[in-house]
Amino acid sequence: FFQFAIQYSNVYQADVSRVITVRLPTVDSVSGYLESVQDEVAAVLIAKRTLLRAKNHSVAVDMRATIDERIKDIGVKFGSQLPKSKLHCFPKELSLLPELLFHLRRGPLLGCIIGHEDERSVLRNLFLNASFDLSLRMVAPRCLMHREGGTFEELPAYDLAMQSDTAVVLDHGTDVFIWL
Repeated sequence: FFQFAIQYSNVYQADVSRVITVRLPTVDSVSGYLESVQDEVAAVLIAKRTLLRAKNHSVAVDMRATIDERIKDIGVKFGSQLPKSKLHCFPKELSLLPELLFHLRRGPLLGCIIGHEDERSVLRNLFLNASFDLSLRMVAPRCLMHREGGTFEELPAYDLAMQSDTAVVLDHGTDVFIWL
């Protein structure tokens, strides 16, 4: 249980006190805690916090190293150590988070895959003001494959293997890339 006490003066200069009690659910294990973390929400929050600090290209490059350190910290804190090694396995409950952060690190928000630094700065500002859905697409693009009959099938974003009879569409939120 958490209690918050608020004290203020109202328009009649009377002192008013309020106490709010909130019960937060808890878990018994680290695994249960990690299962409650939503990978996509965590990735967007990490990305927004990171991009708030990335005011220019040189700081954005430094932020890539910061993301690497955060992944390492999560692995050390919550992962299991490999036998006869100093390396740690990333926790299986957060299996999607490293991939999402990889896309953030390599994508247009921190990477240099699109034009001039001014364009990247505009893109970062757009991301900071974007909704969750658009933010998620800007961090981790959706890869769609066009099928006969006008339907699309979603592929993993890392599987860009192209076939001669399909078109692959990569939806990055603000940009769409099409391979024929």
